Amino acid sequence: MEALWPGRDPVSGGRTLQVLVSSLRKALQPDRGRGDDTLVVRDGDAYRLALPEGSEIDLTAFHEALADARASKEPQLWAIAYAGALDLYVGDLFPEEGPAEWVVEPREQLLEEALEAARSLAESLLALGDPLGAARACRRGLALERRDAALWRLCVEAYEAAGDPLSADRARERQHRALV
Repeated sequence: MEALWPGRDPVSGGRTLQVLVSSLRKALQPDRGRGDDTLVVRDGDAYRLALPEGSEIDLTAFHEALADARASKEPQLWAIAYAGALDLYVGDLFPEEGPAEWVVEPREQLLEEALEAARSLAESLLALGDPLGAARACRRGLALERRDAALWRLCVEAYEAAGDPLSADRARERQHRALV
């Protein structure tokens, strides 16, 4: 409760938590009856999310794809796994929470992992001889964080490898504007 509502007294925080859990239950299972708690269940003094067998969580799938990519031994497998991870990144973690202190660090970590996927995908595609695919991967990453200098360098390198000096020069100009 302290992480969600800093400084609030425990009794008031407890009531607020119960209201939040009730709202969560209604959002997850709008047709449930009172006491029919199958997804958000009480576990002693705590609550836990009890997902049905076979459920998927995008954040878990993203981390699994990233782990698969990191464990791959071949550039072609890296490219497939990093592309899959990047496809699973759906944006900021809990954007509705704004700059709430408890979510800032995990949100930044998740973004950095998505940028890693974009950089690694671009590097893999360059190694596989697909510079235009590498440039597309860079642009995907730059759409997430336009100040990523490594992605800009890779983007320029990809366009140069593709024999497109005009696009490389435009990427350098955009990089300069983004980093100034």
